[in-house]
Formats: sequence, C-alpha cells, structure tokens
Amino acid sequence: MRDPDVVRWATAELQAIRRDLAMSLGLAPPFSPMGVVIRTQIAVIDVELARRLADSRLALTDPRASS
Repeated sequence: MRDPDVVRWATAELQAIRRDLAMSLGLAPPFSPMGVVIRTQIAVIDVELARRLADSRLALTDPRASS
C-alpha cells in the first residue's frame, strides 16, 4: 500500500477529511477491519497536523526558523 501524501493538502482539507473519517469510524460495525484502516488514516492526519502546529510555533518563537 502506498503511503498517504498528506503533506500536499491544506490544513483545512486535512481537518475536514479527519472529521469525515471520524464519522465513518462511528458508523463502522464494532470490530470491523475497516476500523483499523480508518484509525490508521486518522493517526497519519493527526501526526501531520501536529507537525504543522509545532512548525508554526517554532517559527513564532525562533527567529532563525524564518530565514
């Protein structure tokens, strides 16, 4: 399986996709294999969103980050 390329998506798009995935997870039958896939996709998006947040905070606090 190909790794998801979440880096190229805008933050708003990732947030919307994450909401859709969370809703799908809520509708999936208990113990469904699809739940594993959905949780993995949510985790990938969460990591990317956390990375972006950390990068933006670093840019605000470290003047060397903007050069």
